[in-house]
Amino acid sequence: MSRDKRPRPDPRRFMIAATCMLSMGCAWAPAYARSTRTPSASCRIADILSGKIRLDIISRSDYETAIIRSIEFRGGRHSSTVPDPQRAYGRILGEITAERGAFSVLGIDRVIVGQISPELVIEGWDKVCGDSRMVIRPAVQEGGYVILSGENPLGTIEGRFPKNRFGVR
Repeated sequence: MSRDKRPRPDPRRFMIAATCMLSMGCAWAPAYARSTRTPSASCRIADILSGKIRLDIISRSDYETAIIRSIEFRGGRHSSTVPDPQRAYGRILGEITAERGAFSVLGIDRVIVGQISPELVIEGWDKVCGDSRMVIRPAVQEGGYVILSGENPLGTIEGRFPKNRFGVR
């Protein structure tokens, strides 16, 4: 087929794509599909707390809660790693609340996935987590923590834990 006789693309296609990119309905469709799929077998508390995270405190008159946000920069133009959209910088990964005697860790679906004891031992409630033991240790700098599985570092935490009655800050 010669160049002059090739069918022209429908200009409405561009308009639909542009409208879809600007409207939140189309942008939320892939996220909704991901959230409604059957979750694969993973230890959700490890998925939330691994990597570089920051705790943003939300204060109320009688309690505090911490929003867990990713602070990782992965990938980029000059990187060999592929960026993970589930761990994008600033993305909310979950929440930590102070309960009776321990911290509860909630996923973004507001389901409790595990707890952190006053001794900063992490316990996942998924069967897949098994007997794996993760602990949180204060980092060298103030206001930071390191998450360890045995001797292996799994991630870092910036910020502080919510106010509680069992003395963890």
